Amino acid sequence: MVDELPEALKRYRTRAGQDALAARLGLTIDPYSQDWEWEIAQPEKFDEWLAVFRTAPLSDDERFSLMETLIQCVEDMVLSSGPPAEVEALSQWQAVAALLQERPRLHASSIAYWSVFGHDDPEEQFRVSVPMRRVWAAVRPVLG
Repeated sequence: MVDELPEALKRYRTRAGQDALAARLGLTIDPYSQDWEWEIAQPEKFDEWLAVFRTAPLSDDERFSLMETLIQCVEDMVLSSGPPAEVEALSQWQAVAALLQERPRLHASSIAYWSVFGHDDPEEQFRVSVPMRRVWAAVRPVLG
């Protein structure tokens, strides 16, 4: 889990980042929302939001929140708890994995969270957990 990360790599979503991203994407934030990035995830918007991630002049706070949404979109695209290869075959996952690897310090908390370290029972994991663990293995050496 995130607790396994060194303090210097821990990152949390910010309200400023969420507000800026909501304005940029034309979305609202329910005042009672606790998991806004995951609640707004819409797989049909993935390509549009991926383009924003790649081309818009986002702050790190916006980028962090948008990556959480993109990951949740991929999670929602996989209809069953099929094999990890099902996730890894998705072009959307491949795009997310590449972006995570480009800025591992920014996204280390997300990678650790979605990896669900210490839980090897598939029932205790996300559909993206095993592929995310492979991303973690790839970026771990550069994180120190």
